[in-house]
Amino acid sequence: MTLDNYTLKGADRESLISNHIDLVKRIAYKIHGRVGNYAEIEDLMQVGVIGLIEASNNYVHTKDGSFPNYASMRVKGAIIDHLRRASHLSRQTISRNKKLQAVQEKLRQQLGREPKPEEIAAKLKISSKELLRWESQISHANLQSIEEIYHESSAFFASDWGAQDAVLDDKIRARILAEKLGELDKNQALVLQLYFVEELNTYEIAKVLDLSPGRISQIKSQAFKALREKLGENF
Repeated sequence: MTLDNYTLKGADRESLISNHIDLVKRIAYKIHGRVGNYAEIEDLMQVGVIGLIEASNNYVHTKDGSFPNYASMRVKGAIIDHLRRASHLSRQTISRNKKLQAVQEKLRQQLGREPKPEEIAAKLKISSKELLRWESQISHANLQSIEEIYHESSAFFASDWGAQDAVLDDKIRARILAEKLGELDKNQALVLQLYFVEELNTYEIAKVLDLSPGRISQIKSQAFKALREKLGENF
């Protein structure tokens, strides 16, 4: 009789780790290529190896199982968690964005118009200077991220332009994308940020933003539609 499911032990686990170090390197270098100066490759490698070790500790072999797929998810998740803590789009920034959006919407309903900065600051119980700092952090995170999304050649933003002047064209188009993202509802921009750059799925985004998965799917669909309308068919 053979077991279809069993937990790896001892030498098997060590072998898994040593045989998949190159997997960690590939993932770490791929992510490092996107975030550039915001992280050291050595740090990403160390975090990735920890993710690989955790994957080997938790992996349960099945006859249809694939350790490389499982390890890839764990390594990528460990690195993304590390970057999220250190990145412009930190949990604090996400929290502040949620508070800002909630206060703005509440004031719109109460006042029947767009609230003034000083009214928003008063409602948040912070100074106008602090409010500007919040908005700058949120705006910078979105701008940086949309440019990273584009240069990673996401299928959603894939270009059909020719090779001539490609570098200049890409820079111009990335800037246009960044500007258009800034025109989106902030919740839409944030969901795209988490989906494309942080590579979170709908359920993970829902957990981060404290919303239902259904609501996240709705926001994502609205964001795609809005971006396509803003960019035009020939972009």
